[in-house]
Amino acid sequence: MLPSRWLKPTFAAALLLTAAPVHAQTTAADAAALQQAVHDFFDQMTGLPAVSAALTPKITAEGDHLRLELGWAKLGGPEFSLDAGTLTANAKPLSGGRWALDDIHYPSRLEVSSSATEPTGPMSFRLALDDQKISLVIDPTLATTSTSDTKITGYTLRTETKQGTQTYRIEAVESHAVMQPTEGGRITLRSEERQTGTTLNLLAPGGTPITVGIDKVTGNARIKNFALRQLGSLLQDASALARGPAGAAANKPDADAAKATATRALQVLSGLMDSLDTDYTATGIRVKAAEGTVGLKKIGFGLHLGSEDGGLQASMPMLIEGLDAPDLVPATMRDVMPRQISLTPTISGISKPAITALLQQGIDGKINGDDAWQAAFLQLLSDNPVTVGFEDLAIDLGVARLEGGGEVEVSSPADFTGKAEFRLTGIDALIKRANATPELKQAAPVLIFLKGIGEQKGKETVWRVSYDDGHFTVNDTDLSDMAPGAKTAK
Repeated sequence: MLPSRWLKPTFAAALLLTAAPVHAQTTAADAAALQQAVHDFFDQMTGLPAVSAALTPKITAEGDHLRLELGWAKLGGPEFSLDAGTLTANAKPLSGGRWALDDIHYPSRLEVSSSATEPTGPMSFRLALDDQKISLVIDPTLATTSTSDTKITGYTLRTETKQGTQTYRIEAVESHAVMQPTEGGRITLRSEERQTGTTLNLLAPGGTPITVGIDKVTGNARIKNFALRQLGSLLQDASALARGPAGAAANKPDADAAKATATRALQVLSGLMDSLDTDYTATGIRVKAAEGTVGLKKIGFGLHLGSEDGGLQASMPMLIEGLDAPDLVPATMRDVMPRQISLTPTISGISKPAITALLQQGIDGKINGDDAWQAAFLQLLSDNPVTVGFEDLAIDLGVARLEGGGEVEVSSPADFTGKAEFRLTGIDALIKRANATPELKQAAPVLIFLKGIGEQKGKETVWRVSYDDGHFTVNDTDLSDMAPGAKTAK
């Protein structure tokens, strides 16, 4: 949904610019030194000379700055082709070995196509940008903060298939990113983004047109203590392993080297970052299809990953606000349609050391076959139960409002316990509305039953729900007979 991510300059690319001595007026020697540094960086990261050559820009001296050009010849043939154009930028030296890159331009057009003989049939993608303004201030030594600023207007992606034409356009995208060095060669990345005027013209199966419009998307992301240098070292090890030994041993797989690389990969990936936090909000959403139009005032979504005391935690807050579907919802039901729905699913209790130890056993050849892996996983779950839950549940129905939260602890596929609490205000008004609305009449007996087993606390009806040892209870009343899989109440 956010294509600017692969348009924005990456900080990994920024690390290419290992500072070379540059004078007030740059020289051919300065350009050659920087070009060699770029090539050496990619060679160190990938260990693949062909990749290093393809990603090394041409660098020339132009007065007080160096000019970078990275172009790719049109690739492919009759069956498939890629025309990526040329990326250009100016680089100027700053104090302390830092560099300022400005006038960065990605190719304003990128084209990919395949012929009718391909499995997908004839297909083409054309990406176009009306205008772009991109700049970087970078410290390739990671000793000080680096920044990136991007503004792109008129991002348009056009897709042609045998089914028809689909388009994706964003009027404007702006972003600001910061790379802050931390201890041990790690970095913390922060970014903010805003895009306006998004329009998608899609084709559903069968060719039915669907139009999606979004007025604005805003968001931010943070990756804390990302192991950039360690990841680069791992990529180099993996490349060396893929190339294999030279000489007489070239045809003999090096099992010890493969095991060592896999162990190192496990170590790096298990500590790749401390946490990941993202939050995005979209406003003014409209979806138009043959069946009618659906509108939403706001959608919010996020992802938060982290570890604490050796356990992994994740949460994903979600929000839907201002649902409007006049073509799909009968007029008699519109005033009880949810005005707002919010929910945060969570998962915790996953032991990172235990998972790492399990995978290491697999690398060492101590776990073999599907049955052994299944048994090992079940033992891991038994020793380290996982807790799945939801927080901050809120559903606003206008005449009533439901709030709640709960969690389930799972120690095996058949062994779990859980508890939750739900609070509803306005249940009498909701029952009255259900009885008066033909489309809701079947819900009225259910609401009356729920009120009967609920506990009144002021204006709220409360349900405390639990499941333990096969027994399902609500407000301490055993309802196991009504719950599939629960034990029969005695």
